[in-house]
Amino acid sequence: MEEDKGYGICYNEWLQDDAIKNELRLLIKISSLTAEKGFCFASNSYFAEYFKIDTATVSRKIKKLENFKHLSIEYKRRGTEVISRRMSSDHRRECQR
Repeated sequence: MEEDKGYGICYNEWLQDDAIKNELRLLIKISSLTAEKGFCFASNSYFAEYFKIDTATVSRKIKKLENFKHLSIEYKRRGTEVISRRMSSDHRRECQR
């Protein structure tokens, strides 16, 4: 895998949330991938290869981040099949609640 040259945003709220300490690296990576278009389209397979973990672990971590409202996810479906997803870690939206 090629070397990353970008950066990711890590909000203090994320650092202080002990409930997501095992998911923080993934959240920061998703944050870095949202920089260009505002959304991350990367697959679980991409993250599994990047972090050297299995796709089921990636899926659990993403679901946990969504449940804790650190990620917003929009799914495009064909019936029950997920065609694509757009993930956003836009913290400003959460701060405006």
